[in-house]
Amino acid sequence: LGGVDPLESLSGIQARLANLGYQVAVTGSWDTETAEAIARFCDANDIEEPPPQAVTRTFLDKLKDVHGF
Repeated sequence: LGGVDPLESLSGIQARLANLGYQVAVTGSWDTETAEAIARFCDANDIEEPPPQAVTRTFLDKLKDVHGF
């Protein structure tokens, strides 16, 4: 079994979003694809979108909850 980078890392966020079916590559870099995946996740889960190139505790907690870890 493979691992997933820590939740607080951008690559960990990207991997979790990708595992949930959002169109995003795990690059560890902020790009348009990542911003759009975060926006779609927030919209689908009725939470406020974080500021550009940032994440909030609310976002991370919801991602962990939905993804499972």
